[in-house]
Amino acid sequence: MKTKPEISVIMAAFNAEKYVKSAVDSILSQTFDNFEFIIVDDGSQDETAKVLQSITDDRVRILSNTKNMGLAKSLNKAIAESRGRYVARQDADDISLPRRLQKQFNYMRTHPEIVLLGTARKTMLNDKIIRPRSFPLKSPIFRDLLRKNFFVHGSVMMRKDALIKVGGYNEVFQYSEDYNLWLRLTKKFPVANLTEPLYVLRRHTDRMTVKKPALAILYRMLARNLALDRVGDDILKKIQ
Repeated sequence: MKTKPEISVIMAAFNAEKYVKSAVDSILSQTFDNFEFIIVDDGSQDETAKVLQSITDDRVRILSNTKNMGLAKSLNKAIAESRGRYVARQDADDISLPRRLQKQFNYMRTHPEIVLLGTARKTMLNDKIIRPRSFPLKSPIFRDLLRKNFFVHGSVMMRKDALIKVGGYNEVFQYSEDYNLWLRLTKKFPVANLTEPLYVLRRHTDRMTVKKPALAILYRMLARNLALDRVGDDILKKIQ
């Protein structure tokens, strides 16, 4: 792509051969087309690389990690390569509905104060929608986020300048890297959700939080305590 894109869509894929093609196709089929799509193959050991190499759309750029680096490091790598004013997420096992990017772009352009914009979502199990939609909190503030994560990670669009200002994803986090980032952003800036479901979250046993739920809970607690300045650098170094 020669012209500078408005949006950089970023995705990290690790052993995602089952679902990554449908995730990629959902972005390439968007009604808004002024975007680049940066995909990091995070050291996959299945056929993920082969699936990604078959993509011929010139809006797609594939980056490869020689070993599995984790989601936070892979997303930071994609952000460093991004050129768009806005950074949008997409998970390798989920689906964005066709007007997602257009509606988020329109909202961000007319609400310059908002730095993070998520959407409501539908839920899919065994390729079938099992829950029509969720109703996220439309305008959560820092105090709300301390109680609950009101954002679906793969659905969000962010202003790149604000994302860089808070330091991107904290690479200490193996889980809840998104929650940690939302808390840091919400401390400084207004954030919002579109209440229309524009994203489909796929439920399956390979999801990270399903594999190690106890560890996911511990990282969520760490995110809250960091946000409240209850954890020092010494603790973070030990975790790392």
